[in-house]
Amino acid sequence: MKKIKKAIWIPIVSVVAVIVVAIVVLSLVRINPFNDNFGDYKSVAVLQQQGGSQIPDVGNEMGKTVADGLKKSDFSIMQALLEYKYSYGLKVKKIKDGDEEKELTLKAAEIRNYSAGDGEYVLKFSFDKIKTMKIEDKEVVYDSLLLRVRDSKGEVGTMDIIPYIDFNIDNALMGDEYDENHHIGSMYYEVNVFNVMMNTSGLIAELNEYTSELY
Repeated sequence: MKKIKKAIWIPIVSVVAVIVVAIVVLSLVRINPFNDNFGDYKSVAVLQQQGGSQIPDVGNEMGKTVADGLKKSDFSIMQALLEYKYSYGLKVKKIKDGDEEKELTLKAAEIRNYSAGDGEYVLKFSFDKIKTMKIEDKEVVYDSLLLRVRDSKGEVGTMDIIPYIDFNIDNALMGDEYDENHHIGSMYYEVNVFNVMMNTSGLIAELNEYTSELY
């Protein structure tokens, strides 16, 4: 009887051990989808809630504030799984249109006037050259990017990003076809909005502390 009980307990203990190890590993593995994809930006500005003007960069501290906050926007795979979030890649943002869903896009004028709502920040990132990447079935070409963030309250939140070509926002002289530099007339320019997963509480705390010292 003792041998039978021992034979039963051995596989149970083994399974429990495997589960414990898996939990530990998944808790230790941390990912940062924004920094992994866009962390090579050249500069960043934070836009005011009204009018889209830039919050002053005092003593070149803005870049450090944002960089420190973005480092804190990572999360563990275990946390995401516990929140029933199983996919961490960039996604095309879709919105309800009656009974159907449609992709959310913005025109040049909407990007130009893009601003944060209450409790939000909009960060504008600039890159040193035009970049291309694939997000789902979209080929994305950009040298600038807007990130809209709100406090995710310690959870893994879904934030909006808008990659775009800055030259195309105020380019009234060109026509309706792209040239070799990906330039097109502003009235014809339209881009997708995408989603990125982040734990933004650390970033929001950094930005709140920075702005509280200004005003």
